[in-house]
Amino acid sequence: KRSEGDEGELSFQTRDASDSAPVERLIIKKDGRGVSQFTAHAWGKISCQGTPGLLTGHNVSSITDQATGRYRCNYTTNSGGANTVVISGQNNNYYDEIYHLDVDESNSSKAAFGCTRVSTGASWFDTYKMSFVTFALTS
Repeated sequence: KRSEGDEGELSFQTRDASDSAPVERLIIKKDGRGVSQFTAHAWGKISCQGTPGLLTGHNVSSITDQATGRYRCNYTTNSGGANTVVISGQNNNYYDEIYHLDVDESNSSKAAFGCTRVSTGASWFDTYKMSFVTFALTS
């Protein structure tokens, strides 16, 4: 059962064979987002050359260029902070790129990620494009 103020949301629940209390598994929010432990909180693909920009995405309000090879994804709807995981990948232009991901547990409104290259002494490097997905337990 959803709490007061959640009118217009749809909740999917399951119950085991012992007839225990139902467990909420998926919520369809008023804004159309599906929230569960198996749905992506946010995802995107960014261009990293020149001025970084969001090419496509979901639940991403903007991308911030923090420095060479370092970017920040700003969420439209905050994540669960400590319960957030970010996964990133790159356009396969270079074989020696290493990706760094960070979720600030005290700030659930953003996630940081970056790229270095082994062949350039592991210094920060603006790759061509990067993709990311965030999983978070949110309400």
